[in-house]
Amino acid sequence: ISSFFTFDVNAEFIVDVIPALIPTLGSLSHMYARVRNIDKLRILLERMWNDWSLQKTNYEIKIMHEHAETTRLVTVCYSCKKNIKFRFIYEGARCAFLSIRSTLYFCV
Repeated sequence: ISSFFTFDVNAEFIVDVIPALIPTLGSLSHMYARVRNIDKLRILLERMWNDWSLQKTNYEIKIMHEHAETTRLVTVCYSCKKNIKFRFIYEGARCAFLSIRSTLYFCV
């Protein structure tokens, strides 16, 4: 049993382990950052909720509409075709629109 857990650590072993280790460490650090900052995020969202629930003047509503329009334009420009990364999805036997049992298509 002890020989099962011992590895000969050399350059080949490191080259084989690094591709699996880097995404794992990245995912763990991302999850740790979310867990660590969840209270701050909750406080921020509660403050935003309270601010939006207050009565607004016509001037404030006009400013919010202007910013919403600007944000919409930025979103449309950002989501143009050159900035979209296509994800390819393999769909199995659920493709009712084609007679082929499996299809490869892309989603935005």
